[in-house]
Amino acid sequence: MGFNILFFAHKTATIDEGCTVNRPLSLTTYNIITTLDQPSWYYWLVYGRPSVNQLKKSTLQFCGINQVKVSYFGIIKKSNDRTRQKWISTIEKLGKQNK
Repeated sequence: MGFNILFFAHKTATIDEGCTVNRPLSLTTYNIITTLDQPSWYYWLVYGRPSVNQLKKSTLQFCGINQVKVSYFGIIKKSNDRTRQKWISTIEKLGKQNK
C-alpha cells in the first residue's frame, strides 16, 4: 500500500533548545493530501487512519496547527490518466486557496 503526504505551508513552526514551540503560523487551514489504494471509508473504518492521525495529532497539533483538512485521492491502482489529471487540478485548487 502506497502512502504519500504533501504538506503545504507558507510559514513553519520551530522548536528551540528548551522544546518551546515558536509559532509563526498564520494560515487558517492546512491540508494533508494523501493517496490510497483503497476507498477512504475503508481506510477509516478498518484501519482508523493511523498515518493521518499520527501526522495530524503528533506533529501538526504539537506545533499549534489545529485547523487541518485531509484530502484523500485513490484508488491509485485503478486510476487512469484522466482521473489523475482531475486529482492534480483539485490539488492545485487547494494550494491556491491557502495563499
